[in-house]
Amino acid sequence: MENSKQSTRKIHLFDIDIPRGKITFIESLTLTAGGYSNDC
Repeated sequence: MENSKQSTRKIHLFDIDIPRGKITFIESLTLTAGGYSNDC
């Protein structure tokens, strides 16, 4: 099998707050738009 590397650029960050559903997900606290994520 061929060994290859892939990378993606994160364009959109999602910050979600649903008070009644008690769900909060703030992606912008841990990621930066345009940053790279490498999958090997």
